[in-house]
Amino acid sequence: MDDIILEVSSLPEPLASRIPCGKVKVEQVSGGFMLIPVTEKTPFISKLAGILSGTGLTMEDFISQKSRDKELEG
Repeated sequence: MDDIILEVSSLPEPLASRIPCGKVKVEQVSGGFMLIPVTEKTPFISKLAGILSGTGLTMEDFISQKSRDKELEG
């Protein structure tokens, strides 16, 4: 079974009120399922670095710009 991650808010309230985080992983065990709290990890890179830092350039803008560059090259 693939890992299934659910938002705690999508669970019935009696269960959701007992889970101290925002998401749970569902694992199949013999005879049932187990809900395992998923702790959010802070991403290692949280913002742009180098010459792009502080430019206000979004990831979508960057990808769009790269696509235009490739079109002009080809």
